[in-house]
Amino acid sequence: MTDVPRSQLATWEHCLLGSAAEATTDAVVVTTAELNAPGPEIIYVNPAFCSMTGYSRDELVGQSIRMLYDQKPDPAFFQDLRKTIQSGRSYRGATLKHHKDGTPYLCEVSITPVHDKVADCMRLVSIQRRVEDAWGQDRYLETVFHAAPVGLILVRGDGRIDRVNETAEELFGYSAGELVGREVELLVPDEARAHHRDYRTAYSHQPRARQMGAGRDLEGQRKDGSRFPVEIGLAPLETVERAAVLVSVIDIAERKRQEAEIEFLAFNDPLTGLANRRLCMDRITEAIEGLTDSGQFGALVVIDPDRFQALNDTRGHSRGDQLLCDMAGRLTAFAGPGRLVARVGADEFAVLLDDLGQASDAIRYAERFAQQARDILGAPYSWKQGGYYATVSSGITLLHPEDDTVEDALKRVDLALQDAKREGRNRISVFDPVLQRSAEERARIEHQMPAALANEEFVPYYQPCVDAAGRCVGAEALIRWQHPTHGLISPGSFIPVAEESGLIHAIGESMLRQVCEQVARWALDESLSRLEVSVNVSPKQFRDPDFVHSVKSILDETRVNPHQLCLEVTESLLFDDADEAIARIAALRRMGISFALDDFGTGYSSMAYLKRLPLDLLKIDQSFVREMPADSDATAIVETIIALADNLGLTCIAEGVETEEAWRFLREAECQRFQGYLFSPAIPAEQFERQVAR
Repeated sequence: MTDVPRSQLATWEHCLLGSAAEATTDAVVVTTAELNAPGPEIIYVNPAFCSMTGYSRDELVGQSIRMLYDQKPDPAFFQDLRKTIQSGRSYRGATLKHHKDGTPYLCEVSITPVHDKVADCMRLVSIQRRVEDAWGQDRYLETVFHAAPVGLILVRGDGRIDRVNETAEELFGYSAGELVGREVELLVPDEARAHHRDYRTAYSHQPRARQMGAGRDLEGQRKDGSRFPVEIGLAPLETVERAAVLVSVIDIAERKRQEAEIEFLAFNDPLTGLANRRLCMDRITEAIEGLTDSGQFGALVVIDPDRFQALNDTRGHSRGDQLLCDMAGRLTAFAGPGRLVARVGADEFAVLLDDLGQASDAIRYAERFAQQARDILGAPYSWKQGGYYATVSSGITLLHPEDDTVEDALKRVDLALQDAKREGRNRISVFDPVLQRSAEERARIEHQMPAALANEEFVPYYQPCVDAAGRCVGAEALIRWQHPTHGLISPGSFIPVAEESGLIHAIGESMLRQVCEQVARWALDESLSRLEVSVNVSPKQFRDPDFVHSVKSILDETRVNPHQLCLEVTESLLFDDADEAIARIAALRRMGISFALDDFGTGYSSMAYLKRLPLDLLKIDQSFVREMPADSDATAIVETIIALADNLGLTCIAEGVETEEAWRFLREAECQRFQGYLFSPAIPAEQFERQVAR
């Protein structure tokens, strides 16, 4: 762009040529000679040009001339202009510009190069043409009209079509001959024609109006009767003979499609098509407000497929997506029309049930709904890649007509869902205030555990393991939390939290190291040197890829005899990858560590895996031991487990021995080792040492 000081350019209006421009009725604009982007800069405009464009002089001077075009100008126009100016000749042509208020208008442009002491400039004289006078007389104006990328329709004041361009013919499917002379309402649906006649009536009384309805979204109708969305611009034109309107028509079907897609994605899940969390929260808020007026209760049910991550890991995310889509379809069909079904998480669905009556009725209805949904979603899924069976867990909370918010409702239903998962999956849990208190307690414990780990507050206690003669032959190390203010905390209060938070890895490693250090010290004492000590290993800790390496490092650091160490595992660690688990057990046994299967008899697959596991000991769960010999079923189970261990060459240990009668029965059944309160609870290491010495 020409670098000309604005103070010098301003002298234009004071020179002889500028004085003439101020007085003429032709619209005059002076620009720099630069034709490349961003285009010529406006130096001067006369009052007539301001009147024609609707802009003030201050708004125009210093700006690019391209601001007067609604869209990018025709490249051919500037190409022809550049060639003409470079040759030193003047230019005369026609173009389509837009008024400040958006009204398009056709104008004839005369451009003359100017060379003076101030700058090399272009003098542009824009003359707004009377459209009907120009048709057929100015080839440039005719070219602009017919080459326009939007549909243009010239409509006379009586509402009849006078002229259409090719784009309009393509849009509506009519030829120009079929349209000229007919009412413009032909191009709109029947129900919209009265609206268009209102436009025509309004215009007939306002012939000098600058603009009417520009940018208005309406509906057009093609010759074949099909409809499509259009954006209509109306530019009133005052001609010599009569009033006319230049109608611009743009097909906005694609824009409407994109807008609809954006709006859909704002409130719907793109995978399942269900309402998303945002829309669900809005609807819950509306439901709560409605319940406040009616005094009734509603309910929110959240449904989550069990072991969904395992499906993704083993069969791929595409199968996981397929399950979610199939579940969404089943759940929507079951819920029925008008009932909100939403996807509120990666694998969670929510169903809003409102106006269910009083609290007791609402709970019964919601539980029945959840039970039926569980059956429907649990039916087999037939896929080309193989069938699949799924179970779901559900959480339910009431929606209260008073003192309730959407955040409260979602928090309560999440707690109920978590409770259903903890209870073993494929369950339904209704929110209870106890769950809230429990969640708050878990949050408090989780917050304190990192500091407790750093301060070595997690310590092992030892419960003696005796033989049939009552001699101590070993011990089980059981973790305790020595809290500085709350005292001794049992593992049942914090181990589940450690599992959920992931701290179980660090806590388990700390426990194993402390036990190995203790066993290494006991090895120096003759009375304690032959004791075998067992340590419980969390399934999550055991599945850690570095677990075997971590155990070996601890053995090397503490120099403990691995033959005095036993790791206790439960069969749950076999569910995800039994072969990997068996390989790890075998690797650790090769180091000299023995393995015990804890809580035997309480799982679903003990018998199936028992013959494959490289085990040394089998522990009878205390729930059976405590009920025998009074309970005949428990007694029969215990006798079977003892016989099974004997046949497999495994040492059998009975936990939970609390009475002399139980101990006597177990010895008669030829159980080999025993643990329980009859002999001693779990006690600190120093107390254990004194007890063994006695």
